Amino acid sequence: MDDLDDLFGDSAPLQLSVPLSPGLVQRLNEASLNGCCQRLDWSKSGAIAYIGSSGYSVILQHLLCDPQDGQWKLSQEYVIDDAYTNQHQVELVHLSWDHGGNFLAIVDAHGRTSIYAAYFTINRMSVLRRCAFDPEDDLGAVAGLMWLYVDRPSFYYKPSIKTNGQWNFMCTPQKVAGPRHPLQRPSIVIVTKGGTIRVLYQDKDNRWQDIRADVQHLKDRSGLLSHVAMCTDGGDNADYMLLATHRTNGELRIHRLRIDLEKAAISIQRLKVLPDCTPTAAATTGLPSIAYEPTTIQTQLTTLEFIPAGPESKSRAPTQPFVLTAFSYFSHEFDGGDTANTILCKWELSSEMSPLHSSFAQLSSKKPNISSSAELSVGGILPFRAQIGSSSPLLPRLSIA
Repeated sequence: MDDLDDLFGDSAPLQLSVPLSPGLVQRLNEASLNGCCQRLDWSKSGAIAYIGSSGYSVILQHLLCDPQDGQWKLSQEYVIDDAYTNQHQVELVHLSWDHGGNFLAIVDAHGRTSIYAAYFTINRMSVLRRCAFDPEDDLGAVAGLMWLYVDRPSFYYKPSIKTNGQWNFMCTPQKVAGPRHPLQRPSIVIVTKGGTIRVLYQDKDNRWQDIRADVQHLKDRSGLLSHVAMCTDGGDNADYMLLATHRTNGELRIHRLRIDLEKAAISIQRLKVLPDCTPTAAATTGLPSIAYEPTTIQTQLTTLEFIPAGPESKSRAPTQPFVLTAFSYFSHEFDGGDTANTILCKWELSSEMSPLHSSFAQLSSKKPNISSSAELSVGGILPFRAQIGSSSPLLPRLSIA
């Protein structure tokens, strides 16, 4: 019998359901519980750091070119020798390289953070800060993390144009806005699941400082933070950052932060609250470009990104910052088995300026103040049959893999 169809006498081929990979299901569950669970990160210097299979060690590899055949390959594995988790036996959950690829942050399940540096070789790391400074607290688990930029311009390459048989391109320097260390030392912003903002930075004596502020009150029962995204605030707000927090009850809040490392202070301003951040709530806005029909399928947030405003040019104004959310769900197809699906939702952030009444101008010789309010509107919804493995904000676009 050459075919299973002959066994039943059916003319149509037999369709077998293909189950989902257990690893994919586990990964999506981890991403829905905590947005800060990146177990592998690739630096700009070509070094790759990833958490070992045991969950208690960090392994380094780097790209190298074989001089004999010119093929690119990975080097041998280098394990960080003084991994602090051997003493505490707490699982590692997140890795993050800085923007230059010289510093590596290692975070465990309790939010304790160690920072390593690669000064002379990319496969040998020196410890700068150990996690022994941080207490063991479940509410201290990290929900969001971002390295601060250094005070140097970034270069953006424009598309190449072929002229007279030769390709030419232009490179434009753009200064990245946002707070930065006045001494050009490593500094990192951490937001915990309990709603605490931490800024770790080195002072002039190379000592690590930890300043904190609460983004929500302890009596706030709206739920713990599950996902946090941050980006720089462009324009004239050179010392400000934008912060998006997602809670376990589905609420999305937008804040503006001002970080002053010279005064060791953090100020927080709440801009907007979205009570229901779901694809169903976004589809009820009546956006014409939405190609999504609300369903009763239970979705879960797995990715939250805050994309900053694009660089300003002579031909166009800078784009507005927006929040990108990815919701995942599983569906069963009769002819294709179980599938993992994603719904991308874009939430655009805009500021509306509203001048005060003219009568206020009579109270002082100064010009009347202008009050601003932030608005969060749906910019688009995109459903597709795939899962987001990683996302990287590339100004002014977003790269998704």
